[in-house]
Amino acid sequence: MIFDVIDALFEDLSFWENLKGGFSDDDKYLVSTYQSSYILRLSDISELDRKKYEYEKMKLFHDVYPYSSASVSYGTYKNYSYLITSWIEGKHLKRLSDEEYYRYGIKAGEIQKEFSKIQDFQNSNDAYDKYLNKLNKYLESDCRIENDDVILEFIYKNIDILKDRPAVLAQGDYHIKNMLITETGELAIIDFDRIGKEDPYEAFYKMQLFEPRPFAKGHLDGYFNHEIPETFWKIQAVYVAIGTLSSIVWAQENFGKREVDKMIKRAQQAALDYQNYELTIPEWYSR
Repeated sequence: MIFDVIDALFEDLSFWENLKGGFSDDDKYLVSTYQSSYILRLSDISELDRKKYEYEKMKLFHDVYPYSSASVSYGTYKNYSYLITSWIEGKHLKRLSDEEYYRYGIKAGEIQKEFSKIQDFQNSNDAYDKYLNKLNKYLESDCRIENDDVILEFIYKNIDILKDRPAVLAQGDYHIKNMLITETGELAIIDFDRIGKEDPYEAFYKMQLFEPRPFAKGHLDGYFNHEIPETFWKIQAVYVAIGTLSSIVWAQENFGKREVDKMIKRAQQAALDYQNYELTIPEWYSR
């Protein structure tokens, strides 16, 4: 069945494989023709409007930074909606020196800053309601972590800081796991399937979950040109506190115990890095 879809969408088909792993809701395939290679994302036909939105917005990001996934086409075939994007040949950022991680982190921050200028949704951000909902889902879940009362106290005291935040068009999942190093050493940005509106500071909480510390430090220094405003740190701490707790619920809803345990450890590490949120700046950055 899948072969029929792929064969219908690509001329001169030479090779294809299912790309497993990652956290996308789409079924992903690497498809090669005799001319080039592509990523094919398949989802239910009801997702066509979403695929059109991704197709159109990805063009804006690619215009800003050419080493990012480029949208090729979208549409429907039988019961599927699909999006075809370019394939970027590269390797994940693993086993690098601290200096290399920091250097690529700087680049990631600079790219993110340019991305944040694409489109402005000023005064239309729903960050407060969005993260309050995430917090409530955690409180209602059966996967609460031990001694979360200190974290919750910090959140309740500071969550109002998310009200009336600006919003920009964002990649939606901007962190090291969605980046590659190309054969020529360029940093490439991939996986734009969560494009949407968000606070320009919102993406940074995922560095606490996924990024090696030298890369994360460079990521911040690159975005802020080494001059991080004091107001950022409190906002970041609130996003980290809620984001790491809600990630446990997300893992429970979508995966198994193994992923839940990983997220619990990451939430506990975040609390340690912020000394139970008595610190505004995490220890890994201030060191």
